Amino acid sequence: MAEGFLLSWKMISSTDGSIIASDAFVNSDYMMLADGVVANVLPKLAESCGLSESGVEPKKVADLTTSSAEAYSHFVDGLHAADEFRLEDAETALLKATMLDTTFALAYSHLAQVHLLQNNYDVAKTLAEKAWRKRFKLTEKDRLRLEAFRAELNMDPQTARAANEAILERFPDDIDALQSTIHTIFRQGHLDDAFKHSD
Repeated sequence: MAEGFLLSWKMISSTDGSIIASDAFVNSDYMMLADGVVANVLPKLAESCGLSESGVEPKKVADLTTSSAEAYSHFVDGLHAADEFRLEDAETALLKATMLDTTFALAYSHLAQVHLLQNNYDVAKTLAEKAWRKRFKLTEKDRLRLEAFRAELNMDPQTARAANEAILERFPDDIDALQSTIHTIFRQGHLDDAFKHSD
């Protein structure tokens, strides 16, 4: 048997801790594995939210990121390195991802963030603009997140706040968008408003 990957998932109710759905997949291609999980999980999410399964159209990983398995692998490595604050490793991996697929908007976006963390402001701004020009491959949330990031780089707090609040309207549990909104409001000097959002 060829070497493969086993991926299991479990959807648990945050109300009572009950298991809503679960499954496991085995595949030697991790992009196909991811596609299988997305195709399997979305209908379960729709059902638990009271939506019709027919209204959910699962997309493939390639539609939202890259069709290059090698580029995706470097992208994932870059995210892990960034999470561990290994910024040089993150930069190297994400750069490789963009070189393998020049339309990989999400990789450009994360590479821009890594450069900003390294105080390379001009490079971060250039990469964010590159990502924006390729935004057709981003999900709605990732596009709004990139819009907010670009606005912050361009010293445009109104647009940044509007984009983050649009994320929160659709995805109220998004901690990153909430934190970004609070920081933007705080920088604008609206302290009372910032405290209201933090409650």
